[in-house]
Amino acid sequence: MDFPVSAAFSIVAGAGVLVLSKNGDFVEYQPTISKSNSSSVEANLFFNLQYSGVSGFIYSFSNVLNCPNCPQKEFILIRNPNAQNKISDGIFKIETWDCNELNNSWHKHK
Repeated sequence: MDFPVSAAFSIVAGAGVLVLSKNGDFVEYQPTISKSNSSSVEANLFFNLQYSGVSGFIYSFSNVLNCPNCPQKEFILIRNPNAQNKISDGIFKIETWDCNELNNSWHKHK
């Protein structure tokens, strides 16, 4: 995954900077991305109820034309906290990110 988060993660989930904490690392919520011309772009599609029909987003940093060597390490799942149909734990054996709905921060699912 790009450091601190991929562009795709930022756009669908409003994921901002990585915060290291003794209580567990998380990715801070960032609802917009500033462009070089100082205008901003909405970057929180999962918090827009128009996208509640999307249960999650699977992202890979691998070349899509080649078969991944280790899918469990090359894909991530970002679950939509506002999805009408939630993705259950354990369906995908890949890195999964969830939203803490109290402060909209993102953390790896354990």
